[in-house]
Amino acid sequence: MVGILLDGLKRFHLATGDRRVADAIVAAGGFLIRDMWVPELSCFRYTSCPRSAPSPEQNMQLLEGICYAHRLSRDEGIRNVALIATRSVLGQIPLKFSHEIGIRILLRAAMQTLLGQPLVEPPRGFVKEISAWMRSAPHILYDVCQMTDGEIRAETVDIDA
Repeated sequence: MVGILLDGLKRFHLATGDRRVADAIVAAGGFLIRDMWVPELSCFRYTSCPRSAPSPEQNMQLLEGICYAHRLSRDEGIRNVALIATRSVLGQIPLKFSHEIGIRILLRAAMQTLLGQPLVEPPRGFVKEISAWMRSAPHILYDVCQMTDGEIRAETVDIDA
């Protein structure tokens, strides 16, 4: 929920420039890192509960707000986590969306829509997950490029930059 809140706060801050909102964004980013980041797995937990399963998929939900928190604060700790989490997310892309099943699902949905046919249900969570990636990825990659002076490659994020 804090990740979703961060996305909204980011948009509000971009619209208003309110310093209090900027401070809240940086504080929330720090909270996520302190409370939910699992460094040995390079990913976040779904909740603050220690029994909540960490997963690289959580990174994408939180990274846009965390990257923006870095943009506002220039905090090196936030930067380091953002770059490591981004590298973890980039490593998941081929596993999630480059398989031909994903392409077939999207093409089938497009054709069914064009033909006015009812849509066949895609695998559970697929549409939500891919839409989150498509919405957040450009913002995350922009911020990561700023953090690394433009040095970013699809296969890895150089955290030593």
